[in-house]
Parts: sequence; structure tokens; C-alpha cells
Amino acid sequence: MRKRVATAALGLALLCGAGRASAQGILPFALEARGGLTLPTSGLSSASGPDVGSAVSFNVNATYSPLPGISLYGGLGRDAFDCGDGCDLRGTGVDAGLRLSVPTLIPFPLRPWVKTGLLAHHLRGERSGGGARLSESDLALGWELGGGVTLNLLPPLTLTPGLRYRRLLPDLGPEFGGARPASYLVLDMALRLAP
Repeated sequence: MRKRVATAALGLALLCGAGRASAQGILPFALEARGGLTLPTSGLSSASGPDVGSAVSFNVNATYSPLPGISLYGGLGRDAFDCGDGCDLRGTGVDAGLRLSVPTLIPFPLRPWVKTGLLAHHLRGERSGGGARLSESDLALGWELGGGVTLNLLPPLTLTPGLRYRRLLPDLGPEFGGARPASYLVLDMALRLAP
């Protein structure tokens, strides 16, 4: 019994140590720039308002890894949507949360990850080109859940494609259906620098 426990503990220590070495550089910090496509799923369009469609998303995050495979992240983001007929809907704000990476014993080029976090975004609808404001929300709180893979490039760079589900409760006024839950997907790619 003791041999099994000792073998399991040694295996876990090797697994965690290898995961830390392959997941990040010497320092426990990393910077990540994400860009991608937003795909509204519900709540951003109303029967009387504009039909909201896909557009772009940009995020910049900093991460701190206190333990192998566990990272705390925080950053700034901007999610945009096309609402037709010269209308743009944009959400800007902060996000913070927890990211878990699967450690690997051997250097493998792909590592899966999942993340969950909280959002605090300010949504604004306006005419394209910075024209008249159509609607604006107070600070809308929400959450996100996502996952993807990390692809090792040349150290200290990695590519991290992912898919995130985001849900907020904005009040955009009668033009966009008032206060109701709004959700959307973000399909994106990130370049991550872990020195």
C-alpha cells in the first residue's frame, strides 16, 4: 500500500513539475492578446429593435500562475456586434477569472485548457462611424466559460485558440429590448507570451 501511495505521489509530482515547465517560462506571469469573432446567441436583438449580428472581439489579459496548471487572469476587452443599417453595438470592460491547464508529463505540442470568470462591461449602441448614440447601458455584470488548446511555438510564445460563452444582463433601453439577459459566443485566437 505504501509503495502505491509513494509511486502515485512521485508520479503526480513529476506530472505537475513537467506541466509547469511546459506551460510557462521561468516567471509565473504571462501576457495574452486575443482577437476573434463574436456570435450572438440570445438577448441582443428584439422584435422591435435592430437585428444584431456577428462582428469582432479584442482582449488583452495578464495571467499569474501560483501553481502548475492554475492561472488567475484579468484584463480589458471589447466585443463588437453589427446591428445593421449603420448601427454598431459595442461592449467594453474588464474580465477576471481562473484558467486551468492540463499538465503533461512529456513535451506535447497541444495542451487543453478551460477558464471561467466574471465580466463587468458597459454596452453602447450607436450609428456607425461614431455618430448619434442609440442606446447605452449601465455597467452590466456577467460571467464567461470557455476552453481551447495551447499550441507551443518557439519559447516563450504559444498560440491559444479557444471558444468562450459569455452572458451579461445589460439594460440597453427599448431600442434593444430593455433589461434582459444577453449571451454570445466568442471564437478567437491568442498569442501568449510567457517569459
